[in-house]
Amino acid sequence: MNTINPTRQLVLICLFLILATYEGQTRTLAFWSFNSAPDTSWPEQIEDDSGSVLLTHSFTKTQSYDGTTINASEGMEAGQSFCPQGGTKTENNGAWFAISVPQIESGTLTLSYAVRRTGTGFSTHQIEYSCNGGVDWTFLRLIDISEWANSWKAEQIVIAEFRDLDEMYNNPGFLIRVVLDGATNSNGNNRIDNLKLELNKPDLVIEGQLYDFSQVEKNSISDLQFYYLNAEGLEDDVIVVAPDGFEISVDCSSGFSASLSLHSSECRKLRIYVRFVPSNTGEHKGWIVHNCGTTNAVIEVKGTGVEPSDYDYDVSGRGMVLLFSLHRKINVNKPLSEDQLWNFMADSDLRFDGSIWDIFSSGKCKEPAYVFDPITDCGRSKECSKEGEGYGMFQTWPLTRYVGADADTVFSDAHLVFPGDMFVASRCTRLSPGLADVCEWTSVNGCRIGTMRVDGTLDINVFEPVDEYKGDIARAWFYALTRYIHRIPVWCQLDLLPESFDCTSILCLNKAVLGQLMRWHRDDPVSQKEILRNKSIGLLQGNSNPFVDQPDLAYAVFSELTWTDEIDVSPNGSGFSISGDWLYLENDVLQPFSYEIFDTMGRLIKAGHVKGDRIFTGGLTGGIYVVYIRLDGERQCIKLVK
Repeated sequence: MNTINPTRQLVLICLFLILATYEGQTRTLAFWSFNSAPDTSWPEQIEDDSGSVLLTHSFTKTQSYDGTTINASEGMEAGQSFCPQGGTKTENNGAWFAISVPQIESGTLTLSYAVRRTGTGFSTHQIEYSCNGGVDWTFLRLIDISEWANSWKAEQIVIAEFRDLDEMYNNPGFLIRVVLDGATNSNGNNRIDNLKLELNKPDLVIEGQLYDFSQVEKNSISDLQFYYLNAEGLEDDVIVVAPDGFEISVDCSSGFSASLSLHSSECRKLRIYVRFVPSNTGEHKGWIVHNCGTTNAVIEVKGTGVEPSDYDYDVSGRGMVLLFSLHRKINVNKPLSEDQLWNFMADSDLRFDGSIWDIFSSGKCKEPAYVFDPITDCGRSKECSKEGEGYGMFQTWPLTRYVGADADTVFSDAHLVFPGDMFVASRCTRLSPGLADVCEWTSVNGCRIGTMRVDGTLDINVFEPVDEYKGDIARAWFYALTRYIHRIPVWCQLDLLPESFDCTSILCLNKAVLGQLMRWHRDDPVSQKEILRNKSIGLLQGNSNPFVDQPDLAYAVFSELTWTDEIDVSPNGSGFSISGDWLYLENDVLQPFSYEIFDTMGRLIKAGHVKGDRIFTGGLTGGIYVVYIRLDGERQCIKLVK
């Protein structure tokens, strides 16, 4: 008996479950239902149900018992089965059944059949093949079925796969046979049913769909979409080419280009990431083309390039001066009703496929853990007990309770409201964003809740979003710190904000938390989703988020260096003092200096030049002020409480 070289590319897979080997064009070459059983033993030659392929066997004793629908074609009745028995003195041990394989030019052959076994029936099935009409047989594998039950079970299926064996192509002498052995009684048997011979031709198969990328600003990068490519079984490399304006990669975060060269063995449900990078305006539409030898496949892709938005806030300066200038620009939004907020999310917070862009469950590099329909999964009047049951309105700004007129529009400000899984949102509400150094709970998608250690002593309760949305959250907070800067000191003094806020700070926000937000802003840049959302909010409520429009503004206003070097974090603290109507400075040399005093609305209240150590504040009403002092080319920022 010949033996097969293990390095040969003939692969036999014997499984208890039917598994797809690779995607391709599959057709059935032959099928035996064994439902036309004779009154006596089965003949030595049995035609398949179509009458075109022949099965032969060498058993001296066969029966036909009740069959099964397992491994049968759709709609097939259970019928009968092919049932070889041990025979007199178990003479059928070593007997076989064989199939004359129709000629094929390429592809993979798969033989499969359902089996059940009596306790004394055959215990092994040995798979063999012949390339010369049965003169020589090559052994593949011995399949042990000794533990299989005497009942029909879905897992009791033998599958034998023959792939890339040159001798099986265009060869009328290629045969497959199965040798049975191990029966211990003359009546011991195996029932074999629904024997199927299939041919799977390798093909390029694309799974998934690319939706319209919609509007992307010229020379900007869109959010990602992806699809799956299957090419296993093909021999040549797969060349993938994207149309003008689109880039592709097998890595979610890098390696994007106009074309890819992939080895076909890599392409087993390989995720291909696509992004839209228009260099000009107008509609971009075409096909991503996949070629492997003479085989090809395409998937449509489209998007629209638009002119960049010309945002000019006409502001200058840094730090608090710039913040107050921006405050005056954006302190114009009109309040929205709850209905308007829900409708806005259902219309504007949508993924490419029309599902809700849930800030807790939608990841750009993977399939979402769950998908919400904007209408049917709206959680406005729902209750939830676990993730994935509906989406709600997640208020990112952690004000602990409604405070009447002092709340301003913070609860109805669309810049601060995101759709999010109801269950996760309920756990994150009124928590500050931060790194969960000690994690207490993790959502299905990876959002974490825990504590953040600050300055080695203070533990702040925080929620940590997944990386894809850390920048979104940071920019929402930058907006809130700017839009509501005149309200935040009041909220802080009334103890309406969580422990991440420090009422002695000029922003009332712990510097470590601010620093973390700055890192998130840097590491997760403004996305297409944020740009489109920001435009929609501007049309709806009349103001825009400047840190989405011009991301560099965040560095000018909130950079850690600015806050560390310029801000005295104590009200009326070291370096100066208040006495009556005078602000006294530690200026031993009595050098001249200039000063500017701003209120919390960013308005310049007073300015001047002084030679001495004091500034007159008698004309100021009670409240909080920011005093800028310039001395020897350096600037100091003081928070003055009067």
